[in-house]
Amino acid sequence: MSGISSSVEHLYQEFMQDCHGVFLRPEEHNVHQVACVLRKFFSMLSEPVVPSSICDKLLEASYLKRDADRLERYQKLLQQLPRINYVTLRKMIHHFKAVTQRSSTNKMTVQNISCIYTPTLFSVPQSSGQLLNFDDTIQLFTIMADFINSYDKLFCVTEAEAKIDQDITTARELLANPARSVKKLESGILHHLHVAEKDKSPLNINVTLSLTAQEVCEYLVEKKHFSATEDIGIFEVVCNGELERLMLPDETIHATLMRWVSMLQQECAGNYLIAKHNYVLEKWNSTADNCSSSSTRGLSFAKVKAQLGTSRFHDFDFDIDGLTLTMRRDKVSDAMPFLHLLLKVILD
Repeated sequence: MSGISSSVEHLYQEFMQDCHGVFLRPEEHNVHQVACVLRKFFSMLSEPVVPSSICDKLLEASYLKRDADRLERYQKLLQQLPRINYVTLRKMIHHFKAVTQRSSTNKMTVQNISCIYTPTLFSVPQSSGQLLNFDDTIQLFTIMADFINSYDKLFCVTEAEAKIDQDITTARELLANPARSVKKLESGILHHLHVAEKDKSPLNINVTLSLTAQEVCEYLVEKKHFSATEDIGIFEVVCNGELERLMLPDETIHATLMRWVSMLQQECAGNYLIAKHNYVLEKWNSTADNCSSSSTRGLSFAKVKAQLGTSRFHDFDFDIDGLTLTMRRDKVSDAMPFLHLLLKVILD
C-alpha cells in the first residue's frame, strides 16, 4: 500500500506543478492511480465543486416525488453554480456516464461511482451545527446517480455533442474487437499535417492505428520535405496555438487524435499537428554539450551541482541515451532507469 500511496502522491505533485506537462502513459500509470489522484485533487480544494449553498437545495429537491419536477429543480440549481464549477462538474459527470456504460467489464456501476466520488465533489451540509445524518448521506448518492443517469437533460447536451459521444463509443467498440475492426480500420483515416509552418495547404497523411511520430518523420524525409529525421519532430499544438509539445518517437498519431475527439468541439477546434525543426532536441543537445563526456557511460552531468542548488549531486551519475535519462549511484553500479523524458517545448 505504501508503494501505491507514494506513486499517487508523486503523480499528484506532477499535476500540481505543471498540469499541462503531465503525459499519462498506460505502461506507467494505471487507472486506479489516476482515480486516486483525481479524488485527492477534489478533496484538497478550499471549497467543493458543489458548495454547501447549492448542496442544501439539491437535497431538498431530491425528495420531490415526480422525476420531472426533481430534474427540473436540479437543472435550475446547477445553473446557479459559478461557471468554473459548472463546467468542471459537467465534465466529470460526462466522464462518469461513459465509465458506467462499460460497467459490465469495469464493474463501475452508477451506484459504485456515486459512492466513490460524491464525498469529494459535494459539500457536506450541516444543519444547526449537526453533521449530515445518514439518510441525507444516502440521498446525496441518489443525487449523483440522478446526475449520471440524466446527464443529457440536466446539462443541456446538444445533438452535436451526443453524436460525438456515439462516434467515440462506436470507435472504442471497434478497437476493442480486432476481429471486427481490422478490415475497417487498417486503411486508416486522413488527417492534416502542417509542414514547417501552419499554412492553408497542409499534407494529408493516412493515420493507421499503429502509425508513430517517428514513422511520419521518416515519410517526410523520404518525400524530400526534410533532409534527415534527426532534424525534425512532430508537435501537438493545442489551446489555439498557446501550447505545444514534442511527441515521443513511439507515440501513435491515432491515440492523439482520439484524445482530441473526446474533447468538446470548442476545446479542440484550434488543435493541429505540425512537423518542423526539432528545436527541443537542439536545446537538449546544447545542454548536453555543457556536460562532461564519459568514455564508458556516455554523457555525465558532473560539474553543475552548484547550478542545481545541491551539494549531493556528485553522489549520482547520469547518462543520456536518446530520450532516456538513467541514474546510477556511482559509475560502476547497475543502471536504474528513473525517468523516460517527456520533452516539452518550454525548457527555459
